[in-house]
Amino acid sequence: MAPPTKPGYPLMNESEVDYIRNLVSKENTLFEWGSGNSTIFFSEIAKSVSSVEHNYYWFNRVNEEIKERQINNVSLAWVRPNMPYRHFTNGHSLLMDMRGVEFSSYINAINYFPERSYDFFVLDGRARPQCAEMALSFCHENTVVFMQEFYRARYSIALEWYDMEDRIENMAVLKPKQKYLNWRPKMEMYPDG
Repeated sequence: MAPPTKPGYPLMNESEVDYIRNLVSKENTLFEWGSGNSTIFFSEIAKSVSSVEHNYYWFNRVNEEIKERQINNVSLAWVRPNMPYRHFTNGHSLLMDMRGVEFSSYINAINYFPERSYDFFVLDGRARPQCAEMALSFCHENTVVFMQEFYRARYSIALEWYDMEDRIENMAVLKPKQKYLNWRPKMEMYPDG
């Protein structure tokens, strides 16, 4: 369980924050799906932070804090869901999961930022498995991906593309598998029958 919110402190376990703090430096670029207190915190330890948020309330809250603190190394974007999204009340259904459609603009927003590769990714927003797949196109061989709430079974699909380097409480620490660096999926169509 995440700690109570402290101003300017990510809504993460302290050990997770310490782990990230020990890896990220002022020489590193970081991309974040899901902004909040973490965005402000990461701006203090990273060279630059690019962040996408789907919730207008959180976007405004973070944007105001960026202005108040005169933070100049954060690029923040609000990307609304493509359609109303679902909350499952009695367990998750992959058959009914439409996150790739509901949040396709959010997932693809990374394409509108100037960086072509990032040193770190923090997946703490919506559609995390889809964001993990999208991140592959922006990874280099030393990129590290932090995926929050990795205890959710549906997030384990990321292990198809990433190796698990470590697990700090609820956070997976992932490195892209060599064969998936700069990867984009390709499909072949087969006729039925």
